[in-house]
Amino acid sequence: MDRSLTFFVSQFQRANLKILPQSKTFFTFKRPRLLCSSQTDVDMESGEARNHAKFAEEIFTAENHWDRTELGKSWRKVNWADLTKDHSTKGLEHNKASPVEVVMVKSRRIYVKRDDLLRLPGSNVSGNKARKLLSLVTLIPPDEFPSAVVSYGGPQSNAMVALAAVVNHQNTLHPHKNSKKRFLYYTKTIPRWLRKQPSGNLLRAKSLGMEMIELTPSQYQEMFGGPNGGSMDPPPQLEPPSDGDSIWVPQGAASNMSQLGVQQLAQEIVQYWSNQNLSHTPLAVVIPSGTGTVAFFLHLEIKRLISQYEPNLDIVVVSVPVVGDANYTIRQMKSLHEVTDDDGSLPYLIEPLYKKAFGEPSLDILNTFRYLQNECGMFVDLLYGAPAWTTLLESQNWSNRESPLANRQLIYINCGGLEGVASQLTRYKHKGMIEPNESQ
Repeated sequence: MDRSLTFFVSQFQRANLKILPQSKTFFTFKRPRLLCSSQTDVDMESGEARNHAKFAEEIFTAENHWDRTELGKSWRKVNWADLTKDHSTKGLEHNKASPVEVVMVKSRRIYVKRDDLLRLPGSNVSGNKARKLLSLVTLIPPDEFPSAVVSYGGPQSNAMVALAAVVNHQNTLHPHKNSKKRFLYYTKTIPRWLRKQPSGNLLRAKSLGMEMIELTPSQYQEMFGGPNGGSMDPPPQLEPPSDGDSIWVPQGAASNMSQLGVQQLAQEIVQYWSNQNLSHTPLAVVIPSGTGTVAFFLHLEIKRLISQYEPNLDIVVVSVPVVGDANYTIRQMKSLHEVTDDDGSLPYLIEPLYKKAFGEPSLDILNTFRYLQNECGMFVDLLYGAPAWTTLLESQNWSNRESPLANRQLIYINCGGLEGVASQLTRYKHKGMIEPNESQ
């Protein structure tokens, strides 16, 4: 009885980031060959072969083991850390990286890293989701793509629509296959008006074939809150839709699946700063954070690159939480420590000053959005970019000598999400905060 799949990678080839003219940016890759063997049961962490009886016993007793549902139902586990390590040892070539533009914000020079221009091939996923899902579309070739991808979160999540696009693209590669790839997404019960007339990311995700499973708030809390909140493993009571071939993606892709794309981002930043003849100028890389995944892995990779290759550089990562407070982001980051061999350090965090629920319309955020667009020539989204800048522009963060921004040049990572601005402005219109024509 084969109970697990053993993944290993051979013939990895170098990845290339291409940028087309007219801001049409996308990733193209020579796909690696991902071989699969299930000749024996193997412990994915230790590599030790087990006998079938012992393995079957552990299915029911091992805490945090992925095979925790009834016998015969198991999740497909991919060791992203090992695959990323194997891939990164080959080195990543950069023909071009996402561009960097310079703007002035309150008389301060800001370097803007335009990750909003990135595109994954086929799916057209953009921004930091292109970074996060890079492993999913490059380390697993189309003929090994899972039968089902399962995740959870809010009904207007950027990660939700990005995953829907990736799975939909896999189906377009094999349109005549009998077995269609599925994307299942768990969320809280959505409002009646949104169910009746879907909009924004929800509309896009459903049009791409997403299967939404609505849970009551108590069911959602039981399954994804408490000890299961922030875990990279699926909840124990959640059964995979396809036995042995369903991949679990935590909320916001908050796992080491994101590491490969973020490593590439770190290399781009270090290379850019080195090439600007600014190697002796301290730099802060500022990034809005939901789960804090990108900020966490970016912090680790920049530290590694500096220690090994650029010891004269002084670069720190500054995370600006926009979901919850700094303590929430710290908890999320600490959960990622479990899958890394780092020293336990974290990036700098700036405590958000506003206490509204995530995505809740706010005049302060709207005013920041307008100021950046009209006065600085920088277009950001209203869920991550504008809330982060609302916090950054507070005097205690902008000019305080104790701030991690003090005496440093700034690179701001524009993480994308701009396609959702129109639907976000619609919410502001419904609240009476803007004129109807501004939401167009």
